[in-house]
Amino acid sequence: MDMVHDGFAVLNINYRLCPENKFPAPLEDINETMCWLEKHASEYNLDASRVFMMGDSAGAQLVSHYAAINSNEKFAALYNLKKHNLKLKGISLACGMYDLKEALHSGTDSALVYLGDFDSKDEQMLDALGAVNSDYPPSFIFSCPNDFLFANLKPMADLINSRGGRAVSKIYGTAAMKDVAHVFHCNMRTEIGAQARRDQGKFLLGL
Repeated sequence: MDMVHDGFAVLNINYRLCPENKFPAPLEDINETMCWLEKHASEYNLDASRVFMMGDSAGAQLVSHYAAINSNEKFAALYNLKKHNLKLKGISLACGMYDLKEALHSGTDSALVYLGDFDSKDEQMLDALGAVNSDYPPSFIFSCPNDFLFANLKPMADLINSRGGRAVSKIYGTAAMKDVAHVFHCNMRTEIGAQARRDQGKFLLGL
């Protein structure tokens, strides 16, 4: 709701959850939203040429993954997704984990639940980072030192920039600020959370 005051029209979507629904069900749901938006944008006076996507935590992984699908036709061809013509203008990623392929091989519990009995022959579908190219949407990526996924911030930003894309990364707070932790920005009652939200909006509106 806060972003609406800055002039954004917001679609707040959900996706099917594991363990009942395995990869790539959430990506299919995001794509369904894009198909819906393309069909109905004019009914709601929405500008379909300026579509942004934001995600926090697991949502950040999904947005980063879908951005690779949306910007790389060869990668998109690995998925059986409905076709649409919308392109992401920019994305914002908060406190995320971005290397799903590495998470599978390291045996991360959440990744194993999400992926289930994943067929190794389809492993290339997990390699969203390998699909990042110069067409990857401009990205605002942020976290804080006490986020348990903080280590993923710099590698993701560096990768996008090294592939000819544009990524701006930002760290909020310090290690001494124990109350500034994973998805801290969701607490809009704190000034640091509100500042992160404002910075997201400023970046996206500037694209």
